[in-house]
Amino acid sequence: MNIKFIQRGWLNGNSVIYDSDKLVIFDTGYCSCCKETVELLKQEGYDIVDFDLIVNTHCHSDHVGANAEIINSSDAKIAMHEYEAYYVNRGDKWATWIDYFDYEVPEYKVDIILKDGDQLNFGNIEMEVIHTPGHSIGGISLYDQSNKVLISGDVIHENDFGIINARVEGSSAIFLLKESLERLRKLDVDVIYPGHGKPIYDAETNFNNCLSRINEFIKDPFKIAYHMLSRIVIFHILRKGRIEKNEYINYLKNCIWFIEMNDLYLKTDPDILIENEIEKQKGKGIIDISDGFITANIEC
Repeated sequence: MNIKFIQRGWLNGNSVIYDSDKLVIFDTGYCSCCKETVELLKQEGYDIVDFDLIVNTHCHSDHVGANAEIINSSDAKIAMHEYEAYYVNRGDKWATWIDYFDYEVPEYKVDIILKDGDQLNFGNIEMEVIHTPGHSIGGISLYDQSNKVLISGDVIHENDFGIINARVEGSSAIFLLKESLERLRKLDVDVIYPGHGKPIYDAETNFNNCLSRINEFIKDPFKIAYHMLSRIVIFHILRKGRIEKNEYINYLKNCIWFIEMNDLYLKTDPDILIENEIEKQKGKGIIDISDGFITANIEC
């Protein structure tokens, strides 16, 4: 058994490869970086024609972007939790966040329906499917007990977690995420491979930090909004590349996610809110503004 973790940047979710009697990839990045994903796999010694199975931790665009490319080039099947498989296979672009956040996802279908407690078997590995909703209704984490590996998707990152989208996922999303974290923290884990960021080796501390942050969000829902705002603003800058600042501000002001997020939580003048966020990200060095154009300083 060979396990490889492929860390990506902000736009793409990470991938994990299990190489045994089956070649399995967990999550496939964002579609606009599909060529880069294929090249990264080649650098690790893998050709997409050889994959047998894609397991998606959830259906969001930054985790399923190369699904279509892989299945069109191989005999690979796609596995996903039953809730999100339902929406994917029906072509529901709202529940999958595609239309809500103005994402792109090449069409694919889910072949294998996963449920909480299912076991994935390859080589001598039994991997448990754990339903971990909150960030997404059908989010799953995969637990390889024999190697003490947890593939978490976006339910947990390093001292962070995926955005909480109450408009699509429901007002209970933050409480579901808290319950998911509390469930996962009971596992015996040496390493967590998160959906974004580097591997996590101190699981207990990381779970404690994330649960503390969740409790802060529950006390102060404004933090849910700013958490979403900062991440989606950067995500779209990376998607669009170099973009004229005023054009980008006008684009955001007309995005349904921005309108609803501001209406639900912040109730702030849109121009002021976006301008402040852009200046904040500039101050962090994440973006640069020159000659009226915004560019990102971080990897996709």
